[in-house]
Amino acid sequence: MIRSALRGRSRIGLAALVFGLALGGCDDLRKMTGMDSGAPATNTMTPTANTATGSGPRLSTPQSGPTADPQLVQELANAAAQINATMPIRADEITMLTSVRASGTELIYEMSVSQVFPPVQLDQLRMNLQNINQTNLCADINIANLIRRGASMSHYYTDTNGARFQTRIVSCP
Repeated sequence: MIRSALRGRSRIGLAALVFGLALGGCDDLRKMTGMDSGAPATNTMTPTANTATGSGPRLSTPQSGPTADPQLVQELANAAAQINATMPIRADEITMLTSVRASGTELIYEMSVSQVFPPVQLDQLRMNLQNINQTNLCADINIANLIRRGASMSHYYTDTNGARFQTRIVSCP
């Protein structure tokens, strides 16, 4: 799905690379939430108010101002603008990329999920997607080099009830 979304784009570069890799965990989200059975989605969980953003240590904020690499900041801003020109983009059966923005040296992806996250599984979903996103992004040498230069990539996943969590990649081995 992701590769087909990239085909036909006249400007395949950093933006396309970042876009394709950013969505790499979407099929895994579909599987983790039980959407992989081939049957229509049914959610038997009783919706509850949940404003979860995930647990774990607070991460540093993106670099901006005089300490940030101006070339990196500009590259990320350009990539976000190119990707945003194609919004919204369906990543898989339940996930839609609705926007991408750059904030200093951070690319921020807003993902809308057309299913309710099971509240009891929210932390586990976040941890699994954190690992998947880390692996997928760092596996590509170009993205890994961007991250080593100081870039970070955050994915915010929001379900139909407004429950939300974040994954953030700040380093690659």
